[in-house]
Amino acid sequence: MSKLYVFPLGQLQANCYLLICDGEALVIDPGGPPQAVLRTIAEQGAVLGTVLLTHTHFDHMLGLPALLKEGVSLVVPADDAQGLTDGGYNLTALWGMGTLPPLTADRLLREGDTVTCGSLTLTTLHTPGHTAGSSCFLGEGMLFSGDTLFDGSYGRVDLPGGDPVAMRRSLCRLNETLPRPLTVYPGHGGAFTF
Repeated sequence: MSKLYVFPLGQLQANCYLLICDGEALVIDPGGPPQAVLRTIAEQGAVLGTVLLTHTHFDHMLGLPALLKEGVSLVVPADDAQGLTDGGYNLTALWGMGTLPPLTADRLLREGDTVTCGSLTLTTLHTPGHTAGSSCFLGEGMLFSGDTLFDGSYGRVDLPGGDPVAMRRSLCRLNETLPRPLTVYPGHGGAFTF
């Protein structure tokens, strides 16, 4: 059985998710200073092994430099790897957010690839539209949707890597194929039942 914690981080209050399962910790989308996340991991007696990104916009990864000092593995959707080094793509340059140091993924994910945290397995669903590599992660009755899907809405398609036609296809695919009931944990805002 896994435990889930939610931390709205950074200026845009992007949801950072912490999963703890069997003493292992997995962090999804650390968009700001991760001190509260690291404190919770320590309080739970867990070990952080992996940081997972749904996409590479700055508001989902500004906490990466601090977490990578912990010696963790960075896992990123393959079609969004550009955002690890390109300030135009990750929006730091466009939004005046300073710069992130160039980052390197330890693993690039494609459709159907899995990420584990203890006995929990999350499966990658490539859902382009918000960015070229935007991905959702499905497992144990949960969907971590990043900025692909919000409660009653979806992510912007007018930013670098955005594509309204791809977003429509991704949303139709999710609607047609996702199991129900399912709790969706979006990149911004509250969780909801799909």
